[in-house]
Amino acid sequence: MPVWTDADLNSGRFRAWPAKRDLPPLAAAKVALYRTMREEGVSKAALARRMDIQAPQIDRLLDLYQTSRLEQVTRALAALGKRLAIEVSNTA
Repeated sequence: MPVWTDADLNSGRFRAWPAKRDLPPLAAAKVALYRTMREEGVSKAALARRMDIQAPQIDRLLDLYQTSRLEQVTRALAALGKRLAIEVSNTA
């Protein structure tokens, strides 16, 4: 189980950032990966098999407090048939 849940996303745990859309890019990508796994019904073990890696690597990949490379999250999303898109917008 990841160190955070859907309930955490709506709790005070992420109040350090003004809004969910303002999460640091890596954290936002990890949240997107977790939500995609949930929506697709893909377990951590199944994702590890698709990526040909060990299950503990998926745990680390989903851990918001663990530094991961953005390329790793991108590869995991690709294994789920998704791609990561980054948007740049003007500040208010």
